[in-house]
Formats: sequence, C-alpha cells, structure tokens
Amino acid sequence: MVNKRVHSVHSFPINGKKGYIKIIEAVIALLLISGTLLILIRQGYFGGENDSSARIYNDQLNILKEIQADKNLRIAILSVDDSSLPLEMNNANFPSALSSKISSSTPNYLTCTAEICKLQNVCELKQYKNGNVYAQSVPIAAEETQYSPRQLKLFCWNG
Repeated sequence: MVNKRVHSVHSFPINGKKGYIKIIEAVIALLLISGTLLILIRQGYFGGENDSSARIYNDQLNILKEIQADKNLRIAILSVDDSSLPLEMNNANFPSALSSKISSSTPNYLTCTAEICKLQNVCELKQYKNGNVYAQSVPIAAEETQYSPRQLKLFCWNG
C-alpha cells in the first residue's frame, strides 16, 4: 500500500511561515523608520526655518566673537561716553572701526545693525523691520586701563 499525503489548501510548509514572518518584520521596521523620520522632520531637525535661524545665530556669534577678540574694537566700545548711550550704529558718534567691522563681516544674505548700551540696560531695535529679526549681545566689560561695562547687541534680518 502506498502512503499518500494529502495537503490541505491552508497548510503551509515551514519555510513559508518563516517567509511571512520576515515580511511582517520588514514592514514593521519600515514603519518605525518612517515614523522616526517624520517626527524628526516635524521637530525641525532637517531643513526648514530652524536651519536658517541656527545659521543666522551662528553668523552673528562669529561676528561678535571677532569683535570681542579685537583689543582696538573693545577700547572703542568702552570709550563711548555714558551720556550718549544707547548708541545706534547709524549715529555719527558710533565708532567707525566697529561699524566697518560689522559691515565687512556680515554675510550677503543678512542685513545687520548694532547698538552699544550700558551692561545693565536693555538694548532694543528702535526701527520696525518686516520679518524675523535675530538679536544677540555680548558684554564688553574692561580693558587693561579702563572699566566701564557695556554690551554690544547685534540685530540681523534677511534682506
């Protein structure tokens, strides 16, 4: 007598079950990866306005660090008379070397202006600018023979 195996329509060989499990694992992995990417993109880690903001703040910080490191510019800032503070960059009494440094260091995609204020006061942009304005300040406190703390605030915007 010959044994005949009868296969039902719903029975799968063992290799077939492993294949389906691998497919399900791959689909779940793709869903996890795409979900993570969507969350990262939504939070601004890739592209978008946050990148330009970070770039602008980084450029501002580089300009301000260069000014802080330059002894002559620090002396020029500290030499500004207290009675003329706050002093805007478009004022004739604003140190010309400082104005030149800011203008030459500003990237082409930005327009920047600056203001010198007393350290404890708030420096503010007096003119309304359309769009986003980015501001950072640094303290300029003392030089070898002079102590009259100031802050230099840099305002930048696109355009």
